Amino acid sequence: MGSDSEGSELTAKERKEHKKEDPVIPSKKEAPKKKSGWMWVVAACVAGAVIWGMNSGRDDSPFRPPRIVDGASSSVVHQRQDDAATTKLEASSTLLAAPPQTGKTWTAELGGGISMDFMPIAAGSFQMGSGNGGDDEKPVHQVTLTKPFWLAKTEVTQAQWRQVMGSNPSYFEGDTLPVEMVSWNDAMEFCRRLTEMGRQAGRLPEGYEYTLPTEAQWEYACRAGTNGDYATSTGWQAVWYGCRKTQPVGTKQANAWGLYDMHGNVWEWCLDWYGDYPSGSVVDPQGPSSGSLRVLRGGSWFYNASYCRSAFRNSYAPSDPNDYLGFRPLVQQR
Repeated sequence: MGSDSEGSELTAKERKEHKKEDPVIPSKKEAPKKKSGWMWVVAACVAGAVIWGMNSGRDDSPFRPPRIVDGASSSVVHQRQDDAATTKLEASSTLLAAPPQTGKTWTAELGGGISMDFMPIAAGSFQMGSGNGGDDEKPVHQVTLTKPFWLAKTEVTQAQWRQVMGSNPSYFEGDTLPVEMVSWNDAMEFCRRLTEMGRQAGRLPEGYEYTLPTEAQWEYACRAGTNGDYATSTGWQAVWYGCRKTQPVGTKQANAWGLYDMHGNVWEWCLDWYGDYPSGSVVDPQGPSSGSLRVLRGGSWFYNASYCRSAFRNSYAPSDPNDYLGFRPLVQQR
């Protein structure tokens, strides 16, 4: 017990000695000593020099007049710089939104490493319809398309659909399989969203849009300069037909314009209402102005090869989906 008391006493002494060595803090109530007059003058000069130095070169300094550059105040100069930055940004956006080039593939970036390629289709004329097909394929008539367009290289896949729409309605599931169980209305909504995505990202130029091909555009692109039943050198052997399900896109022979699966796999929605052909030559036809059914082209996995001919026509209610209905969009100038 004694040793503990001595240790406590020693510690207290040490604290006392240490306290003596602490610096003395003057009382807050102690008034500062009065400075002589000449010292106040010196102090004021020094303070002014410091403030001037801190504000030197600053356009917003209260001690400096607005800097004049070419007769304009600094605020005007700043506005010019902002305008220049805005112009540069607009120019950059314009460069990003360059229109599709004639003869070159157009690629739509969907995000997540997924994209869509669109093949260039030049303006031109062709004979639409078939003399050895059904009545609705007649009469054979000349069609002239005056504007180029870019048609999707393949039918829209399930991976592409999911990236744009956030879901997958297909009965036969697989990222590389064509999306199906989509109505005409669904296909048009996909095109609308794809257009909006492209514009917001600065990748789709003003005046261009994604939409479905007209029936004339579809047959013109399918034929790719041919006039027979099929547009590939291997004929019906390049057709997905009579299968038990849909097949991966782009695995059969492409036509001369680089388009895959124009024959078979899934029926493809077109923009037009279904109706009779005109009796004479037409330019940029849009189909009937109204109707109850929308045009389908290309045949499908479920049907036989004759339904997959270039000129064969089919139709379906625009609000109805099915597991043999798909589509491929195009991009064009309105």
